[in-house]
Amino acid sequence: MQKKYQVFISSTFSDLIDERQDALKSVLDMGHIPSGMEAFPAVDLEQFEYIKKIIDECDYYILIVGARYGSVDDAGVSFTEKEYHYAVSTKKTVLAFLHNDLGSVPVAKTDGDKGLQAKLETFRKIVAKGRLVQFWSAREDLRSKVIVSLHKAMSDYPATGWMRADAAASEDLLAQINKLRVENEDLRSKTVLEIEDSDPENLADVDSTFVIRYAYDAYSARASSIQTLYASVVLSWKAIFVLVAPQFRKPRSGGIHGAKVRELMCENRLIPPERGAAQLFQVDLNTIEIQLRAYGFISSEIVSGMVGGAEQYTQLTSLGRRRQLQWSTVNAATPE
Repeated sequence: MQKKYQVFISSTFSDLIDERQDALKSVLDMGHIPSGMEAFPAVDLEQFEYIKKIIDECDYYILIVGARYGSVDDAGVSFTEKEYHYAVSTKKTVLAFLHNDLGSVPVAKTDGDKGLQAKLETFRKIVAKGRLVQFWSAREDLRSKVIVSLHKAMSDYPATGWMRADAAASEDLLAQINKLRVENEDLRSKTVLEIEDSDPENLADVDSTFVIRYAYDAYSARASSIQTLYASVVLSWKAIFVLVAPQFRKPRSGGIHGAKVRELMCENRLIPPERGAAQLFQVDLNTIEIQLRAYGFISSEIVSGMVGGAEQYTQLTSLGRRRQLQWSTVNAATPE
């Protein structure tokens, strides 16, 4: 049975009433549970403690920032910013949406106070730093981006969620699933070792290219629905290794983390910002992992598991570490 996720929606209130309602309705339309503080016309410290409890119960956190900083506490910090920092501190998956054209916002929906304007600008920089954010300009634009981003977040970063008690799996079923997982890991580990022990012929040069395909959702206003589109990025094997290598500086269980590769591709503008929730083809990620093993850049070690079976841990080889330093570092300019 599909889980229901609880989503906390945070923003200033009076200037973003319509946008909040759109977000709430979008979460409901997706079959999940929206949470917010609509029931509280004003916020004080006692109520903020209650807000923290609600955030704790939520699986995802949506932040919508318009042109107002919002009500502040005695220290001069807005409650919207306090909610955001608390959500980050609890490791919630945060989806942030910043208005990209504050000059177009009606004066009635902005802060007239210069001090609040400065605090808003600082807060926007904090939110945008170190994470992917979506920028919006109109109500319909925001609604579509909330739907697409939330859909991808639930796919890439599944949370605990909620489920009816009568639909929960029994202990016997969980034991069977775990047994199958262990057997699958054993089989995968043996396959990996066979690949690493092989001596591939006609291996592509590291400067040759490979096509990485991805799918992304785009909202169609004409069809009033989300459509899945496809695109690709062409990179050399050397460039691909530079993107992937940081994942394996320390031993990690499992294969390549596709979501992390996607984030790095977005940061390097290989994938346009508006496609930040793109899904890389798993078959291409598998090919990349096998290719890097064949180059001798990564290798795996099989470690006995606590409940039987074995776990595969992958990390950079000594050759992989040397190549990462060689290809990732900035060299001194050659004197003229």
